[in-house]
Amino acid sequence: MKIVSKDLATMKSTSHPPTVSLVIPTYNRADLIGETLASAIAQVPPFNEIIVIDDGSTDFTADLIAKIDHPIKYKKIENGGVQRARNLGAELATSDWFVFCDSDDLLDSQYTEVVFGYLDKLPPVDVAYVNFCNFSESGQHPNKLSQCPFDYLAGGSTVEEVTTNIPDMLIKNFHFQPLFSTGMVVNRNFFFRLNGFDPEFRGVGAEDWDFTLRAIALGRVAVFKRPLAYVRRHESNDSADSLRMLRGELQILSAFRNRFPLQGKVLVAWRDTVNHRAANVAHASYQLGAFEDVIHYTSWRAVWKGGIKLMIKYLISVSPPAIRLRAWQWFQRVGNK
Repeated sequence: MKIVSKDLATMKSTSHPPTVSLVIPTYNRADLIGETLASAIAQVPPFNEIIVIDDGSTDFTADLIAKIDHPIKYKKIENGGVQRARNLGAELATSDWFVFCDSDDLLDSQYTEVVFGYLDKLPPVDVAYVNFCNFSESGQHPNKLSQCPFDYLAGGSTVEEVTTNIPDMLIKNFHFQPLFSTGMVVNRNFFFRLNGFDPEFRGVGAEDWDFTLRAIALGRVAVFKRPLAYVRRHESNDSADSLRMLRGELQILSAFRNRFPLQGKVLVAWRDTVNHRAANVAHASYQLGAFEDVIHYTSWRAVWKGGIKLMIKYLISVSPPAIRLRAWQWFQRVGNK
């Protein structure tokens, strides 16, 4: 199902060469943002402007940026979350398009050459995502699209490795999420029609996914198959807490369902992914001995996804405390073998 408003469907691309602003939200990344900015400043052609929104950092971020010999719009605000920081950066931007990049990530050396070159060539689009690679101290991982268990771009219109009109994109995104905010380029008008990123998801795991789902539901999306961004993975970034991420995904899916009238196979796919994630949350909560969460997230549909082990974990979780503790300790020893 595709939900497209009339005003978005009639939007036309600009007749003049596209102008693009880069927005970088940051919080206590003085040890990493220098590398991020270096990857942005080195781009040819250059960004029309680079905007850094400092979300209340307490480190030496301001001093570092002041020493960089390149025009940068820098604004420090009271800590309010990455969503608010991104939105403020968009409000300060003066270009037709916004590119977002987290302050610990990197843009490929040919990012602007490839992306800017396509903005006028592509059929009118509202938002474009680039393929990316995760990297860490241990090295670089395979690009995200290559890890998809199915062909995410299948059925779309591909021109020079850029795919548009991808069918069943919501359904595909429910099952696998290869689209990330770093490297995303979004049309100015479309961004504000979506009301940007939702500050209500501050501190929620997988918060970027809310914007992505709304963008797919309401806009025309392009995907660059070529990896043009590098997303850093380290112990201090949000995705390190998998249980928090799973809970956040369920919260975002619930909010999305409340906003959009899902029907037919899209609704079936939504229920399927909710039950799958709920089962995973219940399994992870059980490992931590968080029995109330096991009870909360276990439904008959979740059990269908989680199997007999989840049923046993649920029965143990609802048992009287003395029995529950002994059963849990025993099952921890033998149940996961």
